[in-house]
Amino acid sequence: MALVISQLHIKWTSIALYAIGFSILSFLVGFLLEGKVIKREEERLSEMETEEEAVPTLPGTRRILFELISLLFVTTGTVLLIEHFTFVNMIVAIGFTALFFPAIWCFFKGTTPLYKEEVKKHIMVTLPNLNQEISLFLLAGLFSSAFVASEWSGMLVEAFSSVFGHSPVMMTIILSIIIVGTAMGGLHPIIVVTILITSIKPSDLNFSIHYFAIALLGSWSISNVLSPATTVNNLIAHSLREKLINIAIRWNWVYGFIMVLLLPFYLYLAGL
Repeated sequence: MALVISQLHIKWTSIALYAIGFSILSFLVGFLLEGKVIKREEERLSEMETEEEAVPTLPGTRRILFELISLLFVTTGTVLLIEHFTFVNMIVAIGFTALFFPAIWCFFKGTTPLYKEEVKKHIMVTLPNLNQEISLFLLAGLFSSAFVASEWSGMLVEAFSSVFGHSPVMMTIILSIIIVGTAMGGLHPIIVVTILITSIKPSDLNFSIHYFAIALLGSWSISNVLSPATTVNNLIAHSLREKLINIAIRWNWVYGFIMVLLLPFYLYLAGL
């Protein structure tokens, strides 16, 4: 989101409702596709509960859950307020919020020693383990800059316009296929999206800026489900002790296919 709005020079609030709408559509499609699986799993869990003694809820669980939800809303709101009432862009606002908000929160909760311990762990353990992510962002920036400066950038735009210029639906689907397809092949979506957003002007494809933004973000969200390179899929595969290819592609390719087809029609119905 930060990449798209900073490169297209738009406000988050101008596309927020469209992004939320596409998220709701994604949930609906997911639930419709997996309804039978969800029902079967609920029945299996209810049978387990009847056979075994119910596990009591740990004390304070609801309070912790409420605190987590509050944190999500407050931190998101803080970022949006900084962006709206100051000249600071969203990327810098996220950085400031990530740096200072936890310290302020822990100070008022009286857990400053725990905060210091976690900061030390973050510096000594977490950051050194982020070499891959840091290299990925640097690679995306360098590769996209080289691509934009080369002849391939103009050839890409001309190819899009000449082949699919008559059909915004087809152009949107092809953009999605490029992002999702390369993600399924193991290339992180940020690299491809960076190249597309820095080398293509929305007007060259007869897209509005907001249409182009949601088309890229929607495609990126679909690719996150199908990409074996994203952290969340690796985390889920490790937690469930399941093959990564099953988590990323085998279980979700139908969902991805449907969402790629639905994206341009959603953008059309949304009036973008």
